[in-house]
Amino acid sequence: HDMQSFITQMRSTISEIKNTADWLDRQSGENEQISESLKDSSEKQADAMQVLGQMVNQLGAAAEDVNAQMEELAALIEQAHQDGENADELMKESVVMSKRGKADMDNIYGGMTHINTSILRFHFPIDLIGLRFLCNDSS
Repeated sequence: HDMQSFITQMRSTISEIKNTADWLDRQSGENEQISESLKDSSEKQADAMQVLGQMVNQLGAAAEDVNAQMEELAALIEQAHQDGENADELMKESVVMSKRGKADMDNIYGGMTHINTSILRFHFPIDLIGLRFLCNDSS
């Protein structure tokens, strides 16, 4: 009788082990699918980061162009201000407007300089993230 009980217990244990093995096999398949999805996602993200890096580079170049134009414009406004000081009473009104314009341009120039600095600060981390994704893809 004890032998029959032992055999029944062993069959039950073996059945549980088989069920667990089947479950682990199914989980393994699901994990493989998840892993492939994550790999595809990381590849797409790496591509997107590379495009973003290119866009940041283009934006930085555009900001530099705008800064150069702002400097030229500020110099022209300063010259107009100096010329206005030598004019008669009608030119004095133009001088006041020129001063306001220069102050506005200086504010715009300061803002563009800040934007350019911010863009340059983001350039390195974006390139670094892109490189990490590319390095992870090759391994």
